[in-house]
Amino acid sequence: MRSSELPGVPQGPAALDLTISGEKRMKLRSALYAGVLMLAAACAAAQDYKIGYVNTFRIENESAPALRALEGLKKEFEPRQEKIVELQKQIAAAREQLEKTGDKMPLAERQGRERSLLAMMRQSDQMSLGLAEDLELRKNQERAKIVEEANIVIKAIAEAGKYDLILQEVAYSSPGTDITEQVLKEMAKRARAPPGK
Repeated sequence: MRSSELPGVPQGPAALDLTISGEKRMKLRSALYAGVLMLAAACAAAQDYKIGYVNTFRIENESAPALRALEGLKKEFEPRQEKIVELQKQIAAAREQLEKTGDKMPLAERQGRERSLLAMMRQSDQMSLGLAEDLELRKNQERAKIVEEANIVIKAIAEAGKYDLILQEVAYSSPGTDITEQVLKEMAKRARAPPGK
C-alpha cells in the first residue's frame, strides 16, 4: 500500500465523480435563473426609491444649534479656564523666584516654598483635569441635543420630500443625494423661531 492511499477511501477515477445527472442539472439551472430574475427585480425596484444623505460632521459643527452650544460652552467654562491660567502664572512666578533666591534661603524656608510650589502644581493639574472632564461631559450632552434636533428635522424633510431612505454614514454619495444644506437651513430657521412654535 502506498503512503498516499488510505484504507476505506476510494482511489482512482471513481473517487471524484463530479458528474451531475440530468434531473439535478435542470434543478440547478432553474434555481440559477430564479436567482438572476430575483436580482433583476430587486435592482428594478431599487430605482424607484428616493434616497438622501446627511453629513453628520457638518451638522454637528456648522448647524445653528451647534454654534450656539459652542458659544454657551465657552461662556460656561471661561471662568474656570481663567482661574487655571492665573494659577499657572502664580506657579511660574513662584518657580522663577525659587530658582533665583533658593540658594540664599535657609534650608527650611526653601523646602517650605518647594512644598508650596508642588501643592500649587497639583492643584493646577486637578483643576485642569476636572475642567477637561466636565467640558467633555457637557460637549456630549450638547451633541446629543443637536443630534436629536437634527433627527427631527431630517424626518420632517424626509416626509415632506417623500424620501424612502436617509443615510447619515456613507462612503460615497452623489451631490444630488446630499440634503445636508437643506437640513442646516431648516435647523437655522427653527433656531430663530420663538420658543413654542
